[in-house]
Amino acid sequence: NNSTSGAATAAAGELSGAQKVVALYSAVGAANLTTRTAAQMYADMGNIKPGDVYTVRVINSSGGTTTLAGGTGVTITGTATIASNTWREFLVTVTSASAITFQNIGTGTYS
Repeated sequence: NNSTSGAATAAAGELSGAQKVVALYSAVGAANLTTRTAAQMYADMGNIKPGDVYTVRVINSSGGTTTLAGGTGVTITGTATIASNTWREFLVTVTSASAITFQNIGTGTYS
């Protein structure tokens, strides 16, 4: 659970580190949540290689709509907004050590 208030950048390991990652943000609100850079995320993951994929579920339990924004080298495709008390799931594709794509693949409610 990340309780940083307002616009935030994800910390190391919050959006990477497993085949299925779940990240809860409780205070970002109506602001951007920015990923780390692709190079930082690649380094965070250690045993990763181009072509690998994993999923990330971002949960927004704050009072406003949070928008996922890509850090340098990270592309967000599809819907990037996460309404209050909902989650959005992304398929993350590691293209290279400096390029990662988050593709929206679903959403649901969080209570």
